[in-house]
Amino acid sequence: MAYTDLATMKAQLDITDSGQDTILAVYVSAASARCDSYTGRVYGDDIGEGFEQHTRTNDIFELDDVSKLNLIEWPVISIASISLDDEALVSGTDYRINLRTGVITFQDSSNYQQRVSGVLKVTHDVGFETIPGDVELGCLRLGAYWFNRKATEGLGSQLIGDLQESFRRPEEVAILHDTIGQYQLHSVG
Repeated sequence: MAYTDLATMKAQLDITDSGQDTILAVYVSAASARCDSYTGRVYGDDIGEGFEQHTRTNDIFELDDVSKLNLIEWPVISIASISLDDEALVSGTDYRINLRTGVITFQDSSNYQQRVSGVLKVTHDVGFETIPGDVELGCLRLGAYWFNRKATEGLGSQLIGDLQESFRRPEEVAILHDTIGQYQLHSVG
């Protein structure tokens, strides 16, 4: 499932006829895939699933004297199980979690941060109930950029009078960074 649809893309571009539907459908799909790839939210072969709710089973982290851990994905909906060296940890007693950011903070019996080492296993539900609006906006802006640029595909730049316009791939990255940069996943390892 894509993060936007053909009708919304056409509205973004003020297109009312169906003459461009084929290429716009490609842009809708490609923009969703690019959003997944840019944020690191890629699961299997289906595009547009990177932000949907799903379960991560037995994510394993090797910890060496740490008091905090960034889970791979966020937001966290719920923790099904968490164990350190196969010993179950209890929320509020052994750790606390920021569900919005996916940061686990380990704590001692006095609720102070505690440094831990060992193998941590976490099973949890993550994702968004609905796709964030700025993700759809990123897809729309990216699709519009590609559509508006299709007549100049392959050009590095063009000069019109005293105005020079450059066509560079970094413009795509700027669009993605401005709209969905905050959704990039933490790298672990």
